[in-house]
Amino acid sequence: EVFMVALSVVGLIFFLVITDVGVRYVFKSKNPAPEPTRVIDRHRPADMMFSSNHLWFRLLPSGEVMVGIDELLGNLMSDATGLVLPEAGKMMKPGETCVTIMFGGRPAHYRLPVESVITLTNPKVINDPSSVLVKPYRQWLFTLMPLNAMDNAVFFQGLRHGDRVDKSMKEDIEHAARFLKTQSGVPSDRFDRVPDDNLLIDVPENAVSAFERVFLSI
Repeated sequence: EVFMVALSVVGLIFFLVITDVGVRYVFKSKNPAPEPTRVIDRHRPADMMFSSNHLWFRLLPSGEVMVGIDELLGNLMSDATGLVLPEAGKMMKPGETCVTIMFGGRPAHYRLPVESVITLTNPKVINDPSSVLVKPYRQWLFTLMPLNAMDNAVFFQGLRHGDRVDKSMKEDIEHAARFLKTQSGVPSDRFDRVPDDNLLIDVPENAVSAFERVFLSI
C-alpha cells in the first residue's frame, strides 16, 4: 500500500513537470523572444570631447584635432551605404558640411562647428562606412588644425566631456526617438525599442531633414 502511494506521488510529480514544460513551450511559441540587436561599442576614451551636434574631438600632441561621430546615428540605423569626407587641405568654416553619411538613398549631413583646415582623412571608413555606426569611438573620420585660436579656445571649453557625456547621450537618444515619432507615421512602439536597425530609414524623407536640422547642425 505504501508502495502504491509513493508511485502515485511520483506519477503526479511527473505529470506536473510535463504539463509545465508544455505550457512553457506553447507560451514561448506564441511569444517568441525578441531578435538580438547588434551591439554598439559604447566605450569612450576619457580624453574625448563632444559637441552638441554629435561630433567627437580628440586633441593630438601635434596640435591637430581628431574628429568622429558619436553613437546617436548608430542607435537609429545599422547600415550606411556611403560616406563623404572633406579633402585634406580644405579650409572649413563653421556651419559647412564636414561629414555626409548615405543610407537608403538618403544623406545625413554633419556640420563642422569650428573654423579649421582639414589635414588628413581616414580611407578605411570610406571603404567600410557602416563601421562608424557600430564602433563610433574607434573609427575616426579626419583630423583638422584649428585656425582662429581665440574662437576655438571658447569652442573647446564648451564641449561636453567626462561624466556629463553619459547622461546627455542617453537623453539625446531618447529625444531623437521621440522627435522622429512626432515627425512620421511609423508605428509608435518602434520608438520605444532603440537601438533600431532601420528607424531612420523607414521614416519619411521630411522627417530625416528635420532630424538633421535639430540634431546634426550647429
